[in-house]
Amino acid sequence: MIIQMSESDRAAIAALNTLVVESEELRQLESVLGQFNTFRVLGIEDAEIRHSNMLAWLLTPSESHGLGDRFLRRFFLCW
Repeated sequence: MIIQMSESDRAAIAALNTLVVESEELRQLESVLGQFNTFRVLGIEDAEIRHSNMLAWLLTPSESHGLGDRFLRRFFLCW
């Protein structure tokens, strides 16, 4: 499935990527959050296949979650 993005969507994604890469505040936050790992607490930090399967399920509009392409669109607007 190919998703058509507008020029403004591409510009927003590029701006967010720049923010993430160049933000000292986000680097500091990442170092603090890096001390806590939800997946480690749950004992599933090495379960990458499960994580991938869950993401694939959420990102597939025709899956049984009933969200259609809403999650997919929101996901890409955040990146």
